[in-house]
Amino acid sequence: MLGDEHPSTLLTTGNLASTYLDQGKHAEAEVLCIGVLATLKRVHTLGGDHDYTLCAAATLGLAMALSKLGQHDEATVMLRTTHGTLAQVLGADHSYTLRVAGALGHALTSQAEAEGWELLWATHAKLLQALGEAHSDTRQTAAWLA
Repeated sequence: MLGDEHPSTLLTTGNLASTYLDQGKHAEAEVLCIGVLATLKRVHTLGGDHDYTLCAAATLGLAMALSKLGQHDEATVMLRTTHGTLAQVLGADHSYTLRVAGALGHALTSQAEAEGWELLWATHAKLLQALGEAHSDTRQTAAWLA
């Protein structure tokens, strides 16, 4: 038994939250993501790439849930903060940094902010180059641009 605080358990919980988002169960996804983030902040030092990617995934899930629940400003602040941290720690071209950048761009365009379109286009170009056209992150940014 791994326990509630084990990174694999947290990753699985994050995946369940993502499934809930896909199913339109936004409130349930929000609760799971808040729990994962709280555990990460309490237990993990966030010293390695794996911890940062877990935190980014949980933050991304929570931001998407908040956005779906109409809490756009809170989601945008959360994505800006996470994007800045990931860019500093993992680098601007890291796949997780780009994933959060795409979500931030999408959040900004949803709020009719021109900055969002520029960020989405730039992120999409980097994803195309780094991951290729068939990658799910590249396809997601393309869908947001459509």
